[in-house]
Amino acid sequence: RVLYSRAVVGRTIKLASTRTTQTTKESNTKVLHFIMESLQQLVGWWKVVGYVDLRDHSAIYRRNSVPASIASTLRRNEVVRLICTSNDRVLYGVYVHGSERFWVFSYALQKRIVIKARNELRCSGSYALDLQSSLKETLYWTSTRDAGTEAPHCIKWVRHNGPRDSAVACLKAPSIPSTLVRKRHPSGRSCACGIRHKTTTSGGPCFVIVQKPRTLKDIEKDLTSGNARKRSYGQWEKARFHSHWRAFLRGRPSVEKKKRLTVHVSHMHPTARTEWSKVHSTTEFKKFCLPRMAIDVLPPSEVQKYFYNMEEKFYVPKLNYIDSSPMALRHQKSQHRCQLEKPAHTAVDASEGKRARLEQFFLPATAAIEKLQAENRELKQKCVTLMEHEQQLQAQSSGAGGTPSADR
Repeated sequence: RVLYSRAVVGRTIKLASTRTTQTTKESNTKVLHFIMESLQQLVGWWKVVGYVDLRDHSAIYRRNSVPASIASTLRRNEVVRLICTSNDRVLYGVYVHGSERFWVFSYALQKRIVIKARNELRCSGSYALDLQSSLKETLYWTSTRDAGTEAPHCIKWVRHNGPRDSAVACLKAPSIPSTLVRKRHPSGRSCACGIRHKTTTSGGPCFVIVQKPRTLKDIEKDLTSGNARKRSYGQWEKARFHSHWRAFLRGRPSVEKKKRLTVHVSHMHPTARTEWSKVHSTTEFKKFCLPRMAIDVLPPSEVQKYFYNMEEKFYVPKLNYIDSSPMALRHQKSQHRCQLEKPAHTAVDASEGKRARLEQFFLPATAAIEKLQAENRELKQKCVTLMEHEQQLQAQSSGAGGTPSADR
């Protein structure tokens, strides 16, 4: 009875997780379609009514009640036109009686539509559309700027059905700035190993982020701690150190100094890759592990090479799998060819080459210095010879002068 209840509970949890994943994907798809449809409904002509209360959008501020910090930034009854662009997520905004230009951008995953001024393209947005209060004929834009710069406020737009300016009606949207929409490389995203791969597939995201862990000395302190929570954290960090960081960096010293690595899922074993595609939307990669019953069926050599056994409970996949795709094999062959063509230099050869280059550079100066030193030695020898000769002459002169005085 106990075994049966455990099996039922495990099956129920598995079904619940599957339903949660499907529900999450369906909700994300619905949000994306809703944002896109809402953004396309904004195309056309609008009239700026004025400032309204942040809580009660039906209360319009009078001219005297508008804060001084935003009193000169809005012109009542101004007409605005929103134009389609080459990107479905971006609209181009033009004021009819002014030189102001702006962009309307949609964040699908964040469920946000924002206005970005020309000098604020790198920001998250100047104004955000209130999707709950806005209707097809009325829009409410809430300021997202810092409260220290501008007073919090909300602007109301209504659909403009009056006369339209012919010059503005003929305008077309210019090219979208590169700072607004990031352009990805046509061949995909680059892995930390140097190979480019596709960003997404039918199985979900193809890249994982690996953070540089602490040193083993610091991890051992947590493992020997009296706190059970610290010991559990140390066990996880030790598993990530051996399976994620050290396993991937083996043979790649060029990326060892980085604090964060973007790694393609092809560096995981196919079994781990399949399981990760099922739980990537509900599980963080740093806590991703596999049960023993799913890995023990593999050959022991593969288990020991591609998985890290954590406390005899479950396995953490290592990032050391060699992909057999044509692109990866081509990259490995090119690296091997470069290593074969590159001459092998030892430390002695490097020191001799350096000495030869230095001698070639300083050879004229060295020869001149040696010549001057030889001349200096010759001059010193001549000075010594002259001093000895002088002493001999002085001795002879003193002896010759003393003899006649003695005879007298």
